Amino acid sequence: MANYLTKTNGSVFTIIPWFGYTTMGAFMSIIFSRFKERTHLYTVAIPTFLLVGFALIWYSSSLFSSLHNITGFQLFADVVSNNYLFIRLGDVLIVFSIFMLLREFLTNKTGLRLGQSTLSIYVIHFIILYGSFTGFGLYRFFHHSLNPWWVISGALAFMILCSYLALKYEDYKVQIKESLNRFVGLFRLQMERYIVISFNFLRNLSYRLAQFLGLQKN
Repeated sequence: MANYLTKTNGSVFTIIPWFGYTTMGAFMSIIFSRFKERTHLYTVAIPTFLLVGFALIWYSSSLFSSLHNITGFQLFADVVSNNYLFIRLGDVLIVFSIFMLLREFLTNKTGLRLGQSTLSIYVIHFIILYGSFTGFGLYRFFHHSLNPWWVISGALAFMILCSYLALKYEDYKVQIKESLNRFVGLFRLQMERYIVISFNFLRNLSYRLAQFLGLQKN
């Protein structure tokens, strides 16, 4: 739970402020889903995303600086001093517009499957790189210790590995979920048995202890 709120324990994407990116992505998906049949959807969306993206990159800091000067709110000054969120959002919008421009060429079956498996890729890369669930990730052992050539070649190999594992996971997702559900069911059953046995043991123990202390007659 703490990893959602603080970076103290090694969390990278805390719920604040990154929840804003999630909501922005949800908003964009609703817009494109609702207007997907419109003839001029991409004609309007592509230049709009480009303009907004470049505006966020070049002018968002100036905007928040002006808002601070007008309102005196310290929050706006803090944003200016570390304005990575809105600049990064501008980068995302520009890249998104490029993908929209190239949408006619992005019809490769494997590429489409990778596009539909981004959540799996995200989870797998976090487990391998940062050691989620295990505590032993590549980041722990190689942090700031590799030269550029190893970093570049390793990053390419890492991307290929994560993509391959994500595709394999999608192929066997149903079987994996069924196996996981069976494991959880068996674990819960064993825990229930353990709780019942422990309860009976503690009850008998307390009864015998009360008898020993003379608090309970035979």
